[in-house]
Amino acid sequence: MGLSEEIRALIESWQKDTASSLKALSTKSDVSYPTLRRIMAGECVPTLENCLKILSVVSTNSESGAFLKQHFSRVGEWLSGHLPDWESSDAKLNIYAREKDAHWILSKASETGVTREQIAKRFGESGLQTAECLLDDGLLQEINGRLRRDSFRVLDTSTIKAITERNLREVDPDRIIADGNLIGYHSDGWSAVGHERVLQATKEYFGRIEQLRNTTENRGERHITLGAFINADKGGN
Repeated sequence: MGLSEEIRALIESWQKDTASSLKALSTKSDVSYPTLRRIMAGECVPTLENCLKILSVVSTNSESGAFLKQHFSRVGEWLSGHLPDWESSDAKLNIYAREKDAHWILSKASETGVTREQIAKRFGESGLQTAECLLDDGLLQEINGRLRRDSFRVLDTSTIKAITERNLREVDPDRIIADGNLIGYHSDGWSAVGHERVLQATKEYFGRIEQLRNTTENRGERHITLGAFINADKGGN
């Protein structure tokens, strides 16, 4: 499949999965609507710059990498040279974790496991494709019909920042109710041991919240968003 045909196929697949228009893609990708119409009509060959913008919206990381290596070999070689640690599990994990569907799948897989039916219900065909990529890259295992992972912990601070920013962008103001609560905590003077204990307490805290969520009487229509960033400033004692 040629460059133009493949980029059109990716766009069409994205439109089908997300029920989105070319105008929506134009807004998300910063590629002009007339240019997108010409690409879809086969009237022009997209430039590398426009391909990168479009791929950032319509394809996964692995799909984008394969596309670039096939149609822009120099860029593919550059990627291989500048991302030598892509084969490491941690590097793959941090890259995938930035994607909303992959992050959700990895989280569920590390808890009780997740089925393809659950993934399809939440993300459609694109979510199933992401799951297959995670399996292919060795980040998930399929056991008795469920996708599983022993643990899921993002270590890269830039990935944590990207996930936090994404979550903030997706907060729906209409779902912030009048009796919502904002809780924050900041203090200095912690030792390395204290830092580890706070980290452990935070994990137990979120585990307790998940237990509460799984209790029938606690389930309902309200939405809760919580987050914790445990930072150890080595400038202290």
